[in-house]
Amino acid sequence: MNVLYTCDNNYVMLMGLSMISLFKVNINADEINVYLIGENISNENKTILKNIANEYKRKCIIIDLPELKLSQNLYFKRWPKSAYTRLFCGEILPEEVKKIIYIDCDTIVKESLADLYKNENIEKYIVSGVKECISDYYKKNIGLSNDNVYINAGVLVINVDLLRKRDISKEIETFVNKYSKKINYADQDALNYMFSDSIGILEPKYNVMTIEFVYDYKDIIKLRRPKNYYTKEEIKESVQKPYIIHYTTNMTTIRPWYKNSDHPRKDDFLEIYYDNKYFSNKLEEFSTNSVKYKFLRLFLSLPKGIGYGFLGFVHSKVVPVIKGIKVG
Repeated sequence: MNVLYTCDNNYVMLMGLSMISLFKVNINADEINVYLIGENISNENKTILKNIANEYKRKCIIIDLPELKLSQNLYFKRWPKSAYTRLFCGEILPEEVKKIIYIDCDTIVKESLADLYKNENIEKYIVSGVKECISDYYKKNIGLSNDNVYINAGVLVINVDLLRKRDISKEIETFVNKYSKKINYADQDALNYMFSDSIGILEPKYNVMTIEFVYDYKDIIKLRRPKNYYTKEEIKESVQKPYIIHYTTNMTTIRPWYKNSDHPRKDDFLEIYYDNKYFSNKLEEFSTNSVKYKFLRLFLSLPKGIGYGFLGFVHSKVVPVIKGIKVG
């Protein structure tokens, strides 16, 4: 099994804890090779990650992020070149890597990923992922139709062989030059646009996000107004038994690496954190003094029909429409 992470030195602890959880629940896998495409990873942290892998008799191959082959004019766009690392994994990874599971650092793996890796259905797609809970306005901003699937880039199965057949540099440049002012989710938008004809859908259990743990299905629909999303039963089953917990940002929910976290699944993270012998970073308080945080708390405290309705309208229509009318 090949697994990919990408991060810079600031996120090594999260990446290392996620990797520990991966190793613990996939103990029966014959082989696990973790690839990290890292940006400015210190030698100390490289040693720590390799020691973790050695403890579980696995491999951690660290590849320093090379200069990405993007046009010079992209330096002045909103997103840094390093934001597109995942999309270049076909060029960066060794030729013997034909398929890989990409996992974001802010995750904890809870169940075996053997079936996900073996799934033959993904062989025909460049990428496969879990549907993102967003409205059609976001898709419209980047040239997608209502019928197009839009996936979250936090957990992907990537057919590296197929990816290598695409001119990623040219495709990203075309996308960014055309939609730079309307991009909301960086390389996730690019991925969904570029591979719109080659995206596979995974069960939601492989990437259960914060919103699905915090709110019930009815409220999720009210807050995000998604189209072409999962059923209530599919989300319920994934929440009850997640294979990967993805600690995404979600309004006022505080993620578990802060000591004042209120995330419903913070204990899954803390179990790995307090049990590990490699990272002793003290958890700090998350500041709740920002205007945005107070604004969200105010509307979430209102009756759902008012507060959730307003926030749903802002997120699903106002934000993407404002982006959509920008020019240049």
